[in-house]
Amino acid sequence: MMLISTLPRSFIDRTSPGTVISEEAPDGKMVPVLVRKEGQILISVLPRDLSFVMGENLAALFNILADQGIKVNLVQAGAVSINICADHEEPKIGKVLEKLKKDYTILYNDGAEMLTVRHSTPEAVESVTGGREVLLSQTTRSTVRMVVR
Repeated sequence: MMLISTLPRSFIDRTSPGTVISEEAPDGKMVPVLVRKEGQILISVLPRDLSFVMGENLAALFNILADQGIKVNLVQAGAVSINICADHEEPKIGKVLEKLKKDYTILYNDGAEMLTVRHSTPEAVESVTGGREVLLSQTTRSTVRMVVR
């Protein structure tokens, strides 16, 4: 079954052709797609004793976030730190930071944005970052996620 829309879908040019949705992938390259999420905070959690981040650290951290109803949008876990990008909702984030400070060293950047580029190309990534400070970046086969300010 194929569905065809004849309504314009461009936010920039409403007179452009409509979108075609089908069961088959198109031939050729996919067009980069940008998703922008404002009002983010990037929190870096580091064990005070410089130990490795273990499963119990992750479980405790996510329990604190869940207890406050925080929506996590990106996680990057390494051997000695955990980085979390989340919606910056006060007073919830303030409570989370206070709880985390009891057991961990906490660094954070507020006023951040999360950018996701699906079907990314170097040109597409450069066009959306455009000289902005990239605080964190994750790259997979076809998607780049960045926290910027």
